[in-house]
Amino acid sequence: MPRRGTFYAVTPAEAERLLGLVGDDQAVAREGLDLYSIERQKSHCIAAVDKAWDVIHRCLTDGTLRGMGHGTTPLAWAVLGGKSLYGGSDFIVCYVMPQQVAQVAPALDEIVGAWFAQRYWQLENNGYRGPINNEELEYAWDYFTNMRNLYTRAAANSYAVIFVTDQ
Repeated sequence: MPRRGTFYAVTPAEAERLLGLVGDDQAVAREGLDLYSIERQKSHCIAAVDKAWDVIHRCLTDGTLRGMGHGTTPLAWAVLGGKSLYGGSDFIVCYVMPQQVAQVAPALDEIVGAWFAQRYWQLENNGYRGPINNEELEYAWDYFTNMRNLYTRAAANSYAVIFVTDQ
């Protein structure tokens, strides 16, 4: 099941442990994948976004996948704009620090469905090659709201956010 993404709200201790592994891609990937747990699910500190992360990122930025690790605005930080922790090509592991999460959450809260839809319908003009239709828009919007809710919870607890997907 390639390219399915998940967001995790992580405690300062979890973030420190993960950041301490940077440079060892296998350890970063293993730790990122090990963040999934029933306890994290019960505390609503996990948001699976399936394959919608690609569309969500594009809608929040310039419509492309560029900018990984180089986001300069809160919306650009949300998916791929955090610090890239994995140097290989088989995973993406991005870290959004708590100070950024505190800015991302209110920026995401301001997004309404009409704004998101307008950005979505422009994706074809930015080189997106996936299906563009009402069903896919609804799919992306549903997962966007899951991600937004996770960011709100993470900001309230001063947590960092980790995004993990395989490629």
